[in-house]
Amino acid sequence: MRYYFEQSNPFSTGNKVMSKIDDRFKFMVEDSQDWFWAFDENANFTYSSPRIRDLLGYEPEEIIGLNAFDLMGPDEAERVHRHFDPIAKRYLPFNNLINVNVHKDGHKVVIESSGTPIFDEEGCFRGYRGIDRDITDRILTEDLLRENTSKLKDIIETSTEWIWEIDSSGLHTYSNDTLGKILGYSPEEFIGMEYSGYLHENDLAEVTRTLPKHIEEKRGWQGWVLRWKHRDGSYRYLESNAKPVMDATGQVVGFRGADRDVTERINYELELEKARDAAESNNRAKDEFLANMSHELRTPITAILGFSELLEGTDLSEKQKAYLNTITSSTDILLGLVNDLLDIAGIEAGKLHLDCKNFSLWGLIGDIINSQNPAAKAKGLALKTEINSDVPDQLKGDELRLKQILLNLVVNAVKFTEQGEIRLSVAVEEVLPSSVLVRFDVADTGIGVKAEDIDAIFSPFSQVETSHCRRFGGAGLGLTICSKLATMMGGDIWVDSEEAIGSTFHVTLPFETVGAGKEQGKPSPKIRDMAADHAPLRILLVEDYEVNQQFFAESLQFHGHRVDLADNGAEALEKLQLNTYDLALMDLQMPVMDGLTAIGKIREEEKTSGKHMPVIALTARAMKKNSTEALAKGFDGYVTKPLKIVELLTEIKRCLKPS
Repeated sequence: MRYYFEQSNPFSTGNKVMSKIDDRFKFMVEDSQDWFWAFDENANFTYSSPRIRDLLGYEPEEIIGLNAFDLMGPDEAERVHRHFDPIAKRYLPFNNLINVNVHKDGHKVVIESSGTPIFDEEGCFRGYRGIDRDITDRILTEDLLRENTSKLKDIIETSTEWIWEIDSSGLHTYSNDTLGKILGYSPEEFIGMEYSGYLHENDLAEVTRTLPKHIEEKRGWQGWVLRWKHRDGSYRYLESNAKPVMDATGQVVGFRGADRDVTERINYELELEKARDAAESNNRAKDEFLANMSHELRTPITAILGFSELLEGTDLSEKQKAYLNTITSSTDILLGLVNDLLDIAGIEAGKLHLDCKNFSLWGLIGDIINSQNPAAKAKGLALKTEINSDVPDQLKGDELRLKQILLNLVVNAVKFTEQGEIRLSVAVEEVLPSSVLVRFDVADTGIGVKAEDIDAIFSPFSQVETSHCRRFGGAGLGLTICSKLATMMGGDIWVDSEEAIGSTFHVTLPFETVGAGKEQGKPSPKIRDMAADHAPLRILLVEDYEVNQQFFAESLQFHGHRVDLADNGAEALEKLQLNTYDLALMDLQMPVMDGLTAIGKIREEEKTSGKHMPVIALTARAMKKNSTEALAKGFDGYVTKPLKIVELLTEIKRCLKPS
């Protein structure tokens, strides 16, 4: 262009033309946001509007005489020259010519130029006049938009998610290439196709029902898992997220979203659910097995202990008494083993629960010492207690489990000590606002434990030496149970021991404190006293095991009560139609009709009669959930076989006591 202008007419009338232009347009251009300019046939500026100040930082006077290409960088000037030269040679107007000028301070300004040629009166070409507009922001925005569009396209095309769009009728209008990786179809195959041809029939029904609601409510969805048919005929689980597409009137015209393949996750969850169901089924089977084993083992033991108790009340020779003591002690050992096995199984299965109630700690310690004194004296051992004065008597916690722990430790101490003493000490370890941490120490002068064996003594079925098992007996479960119970109760257990010197077992357990004035622990009631409270009673005994029928019946009759027998729940219901009873004792596990079914029918009948007969559950199932279920079904009391008759009489008294 520079070359062309240099070959043009050498004399110029540009100033005259510009003067006319200035007079004609001055009133329009002074306040315009666009830059008005004029340059001669050599592209040297002959006029500039004030807008140049804001646009490029120059005063209008500075621009006059400058060449238009001097405002550009060299490369940009060359580019614009190539584009503009053909236009200028033919004296053509131009529009929207994009060029980059350099501001006076050095930064670049993108300008959109439009111009028309200038001719004098003789028709000779004298240059151009035109308008420049700053489009820097627009260009930057367009560049950013192009960049973002490119990025978005790259993201969509490389995404592992299926990006799609459907119209309001369910026809696919867009799909990215990921469709092929997930479902085996090309995007072209899907465009114009309805989703209904590819969804699992169950999911199609859900979508057909739900999609109109999304359109009506103008909302999308999150995490909607649907089954889509793969080209190979299998189904893939896709998790869908979508938003509605609106037209200018705000109406939903379709949906745009992204689906990801979650087949592997869903299949894993389904397998996990199957495994969980199988585990729960196994746990139920295990629970049922434990309950049945408890029932089958405890039922004959009940008869042995029961008749031994009855036999003890008869005239026996010294030799017969010795035989009876052997039977009783052996049965007690067997019952202890059964209880330990059931406890350890219950703990491992998470089925053993704590029962927190108010109790007398001093009374509990007294019961333990009294129960083990005969065995200690028989071996010539001193059994001592030491309770610090700051130890509270009344506490709240699981009395039964505390007694189980301490009794186990004291029994072991007596068992493994040949001479010397056993001492049970109780002290307060820590006092809190509403609770207290109590420490129990059971010390003996027995055989002790080797240092390398200490870690093993709390393991199940473990005794530190096989010779000890042969000499002292036991299955090695007691300390395991103590350890697990202590942990369940929020406490701790450990041992200090030295071989041939003795052992001290330490237990710390937290208990809630109870205000003074509560009822203290009392000695067990005497059988004769219990018998006198509610004699004579007419009792219905529902028990299918004949030997236990005989034991319970004779024991109750011995205490003055009248007993009728029924072999199962159905027979019990028949007897209740014919007779009135003060109380019923009912086994839970019986043929024909079990106890839980029978109690339900009894309580339903009582809704009509308005009466209520106390019913006590008799069961050899020792799990906590069995007693909870029995009481929830309508039993008034619950006793676990085997039991001593005094325990049964105590429960009868409790159930007959007026509310």
